[in-house]
Amino acid sequence: MTATIRKRNNLTPNGFPRDLTQWINKSSLAAFAIQSVNGLFGANQEFKHADYVAAPYNPRMMLTLIAYAYASGVYSSENIESKTETDTMIRYLCARTLPAARDIRNFRRDHKDELRHVMTALFNKVWNARYLIDISDRKFNNEARAWLDNVRLSRFSHEADERINKAVQIDTFILDE
Repeated sequence: MTATIRKRNNLTPNGFPRDLTQWINKSSLAAFAIQSVNGLFGANQEFKHADYVAAPYNPRMMLTLIAYAYASGVYSSENIESKTETDTMIRYLCARTLPAARDIRNFRRDHKDELRHVMTALFNKVWNARYLIDISDRKFNNEARAWLDNVRLSRFSHEADERINKAVQIDTFILDE
């Protein structure tokens, strides 16, 4: 009897690698994370909500940092904190501030909806870059374009939820030890 060894598929159920830097370089992923945050709130718009004003860290930086970390397969708040000192791209995204794991967890809990929106936009940008999809082409009618957008965004939103939930589970497990 012979054993069959299968290569393990490193894609999530939504079709993404667990670390998106397998598809695009770190600089592009960081740029897409920044663009996604700017797209959510506007490039020059300041946060008006009281929660943002009182935040210990810049909310744009925190959203960008967490979205980039989750997109690159780093989920534990402790690991994100340690990478602020060792990973040059994460350090760049932190803009010379080093948030503690506790602050990362608190920010994620308080701003989960914003993080989901940013990550959905980030996955959309990465997917388009990976597959060079331009649905603005005239070959697509408006109905087909709307259907494709809806299917993709639903899938990307689900991927964002999966990664956020995974981070919550990992942090909960670590805190329970």
